[in-house]
Amino acid sequence: MPPRKQAVYKEFRVVSDWLKAYGAGPNRVALDDDIFDRLSHRLTFLILVIFTMVAAAQQVVGEKMRCWLPPNFHWSHGNYTREMCWLTNTYDIPWNESIPMQKKDREEHEIRYYQWVPLILLCMAFMFYFPKFIWRTLSGGALCMDHVMLRLVECAFSKRSERKAMLGDIADYLDGYFTSTTPYHKNCCYSKRMLLAKYTCMVCGRRYGNYFLTTSLISKYVYLANAVLVFYLLNDFLSADFSLYGLEVLRGFVSTNHESGRKMSLRFPVVTFCDIQIRHMHVVQPWTLQCVLPGNLYNEKIFIFLWFWYLFVAVLTGVGFLRAIYNFVARPRKLFFIKKHLRIRGRYPLKSENKALIRKNIIKFADEYLKQDGIFLMELAVKNGSDLLAGDILVGLWDRFMERNGVIQEKPSEPIILQSEPNDSQT
Repeated sequence: MPPRKQAVYKEFRVVSDWLKAYGAGPNRVALDDDIFDRLSHRLTFLILVIFTMVAAAQQVVGEKMRCWLPPNFHWSHGNYTREMCWLTNTYDIPWNESIPMQKKDREEHEIRYYQWVPLILLCMAFMFYFPKFIWRTLSGGALCMDHVMLRLVECAFSKRSERKAMLGDIADYLDGYFTSTTPYHKNCCYSKRMLLAKYTCMVCGRRYGNYFLTTSLISKYVYLANAVLVFYLLNDFLSADFSLYGLEVLRGFVSTNHESGRKMSLRFPVVTFCDIQIRHMHVVQPWTLQCVLPGNLYNEKIFIFLWFWYLFVAVLTGVGFLRAIYNFVARPRKLFFIKKHLRIRGRYPLKSENKALIRKNIIKFADEYLKQDGIFLMELAVKNGSDLLAGDILVGLWDRFMERNGVIQEKPSEPIILQSEPNDSQT
């Protein structure tokens, strides 16, 4: 195998091993987030890594640049001029304009990005993975949410005889965490801090029961900031108004005016000019050469796709962020979530003499035991596991809470089961 192809193959192997090791590959699945987060730290990250390898392979294996040389140049001059023009930037002058005589005027048309396309794509990939790193770092410690979700998924595919014991282990583990976060002393400001923690993020901590939810909101905000910030970063990197690039592409497709297509191609010109100086003894001879950048054919298609993809990611990430804020402040929805699962499993009957007492215990269960983090964890279990298993864990936590508070529950009623109408054979 030629040395260049060996280098590209080695590059692919290193990136593949890195993806598997850090959770972005198919051999490891992150279960402690939602689909909006995975759109950034998994799918966008993977797309950018693939584009990085394509751009790097084109520079390593393909021909980076070819210049049109004067007839008196030797073949060694061709190698020298190609490397010099690649390293010292080129500039683009429209064909209907003459080449400026002043060096300062030529520098205004310089193209400075084509050497750094693989690096900037790789940096953007790490930008979209960085919020996941924040979430993993801050959410570790006393409660390993990723391991809890993974255990829940294993429970879903286990045998029925083992499932009850596995659910009981998960409920015991979570019960130990929720009871350990109960403050051992309460001063005069405790109730005020708990009130702020219940409705805002101004007070945050594990003992206030909103640590994981606040950390999740921070990571989602960084995801959204990344999706918006990348447009402004590419504006500086490409030395053009990248934020309107996609609109220009659409206008170029629907327009019959050749001027629109020419304006679109000016961002990634294929034919450019390069100024070099060749010294013969004491004489320095300047040359202006015409060169071709084959890589810009790939770069143009890559950044067209990324513009539409970033817009798609920004919209969905914004929806996910607003949805997370709504889940944070919507207290009636949280109580409905608890009541629904307790009613399905007979812990909250529709007709009961102690219904008011049960409702009071549910509020205490939500505010003093589960708190914001507990309900957030249950909703995460519904998204990554199943509604049935999350309800079983919630009921297990409810039974432990009631037993710890010395409340004798009524005999659970039969679970609500939807029965179909009898068919003709049954009648």
